[in-house]
Amino acid sequence: MFRKAGVPDSEYRSVHVDATTQLIECAAAAVGRFVHCSTVGVHGGVGNAPANEDAALRPMDIYQETKLEGEQVAVRTAREVGMPRTVVRPGPIYGPQDRRLLKMIGGVARRRFLLVGDGAPRCQMVYIQDLVAGIRLAGESPRAVGRTYILTGDEAPTLKELVGEIANVAHLTALRWHLPVWPVWVAGVLCEAICVPLRVEPPIFRRRVKFFTRRRWFDTSRARAELGYTPRTSLRDGLSRTLQSYRELGWV
Repeated sequence: MFRKAGVPDSEYRSVHVDATTQLIECAAAAVGRFVHCSTVGVHGGVGNAPANEDAALRPMDIYQETKLEGEQVAVRTAREVGMPRTVVRPGPIYGPQDRRLLKMIGGVARRRFLLVGDGAPRCQMVYIQDLVAGIRLAGESPRAVGRTYILTGDEAPTLKELVGEIANVAHLTALRWHLPVWPVWVAGVLCEAICVPLRVEPPIFRRRVKFFTRRRWFDTSRARAELGYTPRTSLRDGLSRTLQSYRELGWV
């Protein structure tokens, strides 16, 4: 379950924590290994980048907090039922038909996107096919039992570079306008205060502002060395395929 405004904390915990326990208990007699899909978000804002699996765990919102709890309960439950387990932490996932990054990729393609802040933080994403290949390796490699792996793509562009690359694949000139962070943050606070009690999705909220200020830059050396993980999709190719799917679906 990804982040949504107005959703109670208990719902995140039900999906990320309670359901994980139930899945492992049900799978114990049927499968040989449980691969738990977490998120690099459990590291929060990365300090010393690129960060690896041993970096500090600093979840910064209810989504990240319950994803970390889900990891912990997966480890504990798997041990209790005697189930071999592996944890994977994907970076931001993108690809055809993805809606999470539609606002950015589609927004740039429609020239309806403004960068918040200076665009300097890095954002290392993972294309869906590369992630699936990494999860499969985590489920098959003997070395992966009991281990945790970060799975991202090779390239870690700054947000400004990422927006520029989206413009390139959309055959547009790069966007030049930026918005300062603090007024957008204040607008997010006000929108949440009004919309959340009404259970209306805010047009602007603080989580989106944080997207423009946090570094997401990671080291995948462990997955490469132990799993043979090798992302095969370049950022340009991945963005091109994603944008093409948006156009075919009429989203852009």
